[in-house]
Order: sequence, then structure tokens, then C-alpha cells
Amino acid sequence: LDEVAGARHVLDAQLRYAREELATERHRCKQLHSELQAASWDATNFCAEAADLEKTAEVARAEAVWLRHTECRASAEESRLRDGLQREGVAGEGLRRRIAELE
Repeated sequence: LDEVAGARHVLDAQLRYAREELATERHRCKQLHSELQAASWDATNFCAEAADLEKTAEVARAEAVWLRHTECRASAEESRLRDGLQREGVAGEGLRRRIAELE
């Protein structure tokens, strides 16, 4: 009888220890689950932020293309205006000579 009581006492202690370990592991699992949810949330936010940044970069690239095109048009316009000014200067010089001749 003492032997059975001793074995039962040992088994009860082992069962108590196993339950404590199980409770500890359940607690760790809950913590890991919470950490995993937080990491998943962060990953979702990072993906959304990356998509927003890609859209911003796309808009900036389009704006850069438009600015380069505008710069080329302005440069061509400047060249055209400079040529026109030079022609007007030549024509003005010719008119001044003609006026001098007529005076």
C-alpha cells in the first residue's frame, strides 16, 4: 500500500510538472502568436508604404520627363528667339544705313 501511495505521489508530481510545462508552453505560444500578428501587421503596413512610395517615385519620374521635355522646348525657343533677334538686328542695321543715306 505504501508502495502504491508512493508511486501515486510520484505520478501526481510528474503530472503536475507536465501540466506546468504545458501551461508554460501555451503561454509561450500565445506570446509567439501575438508577435507573429504584430509582425504580419508591420509587413502589411510596410507593403502599403512601399506601394505608396513606388507611386510617388512614378509621379516624380513622369514629372522629370515632363521637365526635360519642357527644358528642350525652352531651349529650342531660346535658340529661335536668338536667331530672330539677330535677324532683326541685321535688318535694323540695314534700316539705319538706309536712313543715313537718305539724310
